[in-house]
Amino acid sequence: RRLAAMGAEMLVFITNDSWFSDSIEPLQHYWQAQSRAIETGLSIVRVGNSGVTAVIRPDGKSSILSDSTGKPLIDERGAMYEWVLPSTSKTIYVRYGDLPLIILFSLLILVVILIQYGEYYEKRRTLSL
Repeated sequence: RRLAAMGAEMLVFITNDSWFSDSIEPLQHYWQAQSRAIETGLSIVRVGNSGVTAVIRPDGKSSILSDSTGKPLIDERGAMYEWVLPSTSKTIYVRYGDLPLIILFSLLILVVILIQYGEYYEKRRTLSL
């Protein structure tokens, strides 16, 4: 978020997921990169010597280095060629960070407290009559 706010036009992630071997972690790291692309509105080039290599567009859609069946290449050799368009648009998250979520969460807590207080007050009023 900080890099996007400073004017970054794309992000590049270079990773080594080799210690994960035959597990789902390389895909999970790729999914996290997709989330960062959507949050920041920036294209992401994710390169892994072992792991998922992909170009992710700001909307989360991506081109993945994969085999003939479409399965991502992990722990295998491969090469890909893809155009990456820089982006300068700033998402709400880049502009305001977590503030909108903090406000919404605080309002939710306030509503829950008011509902609980209202029920408590109604029970007390009913018992006193």
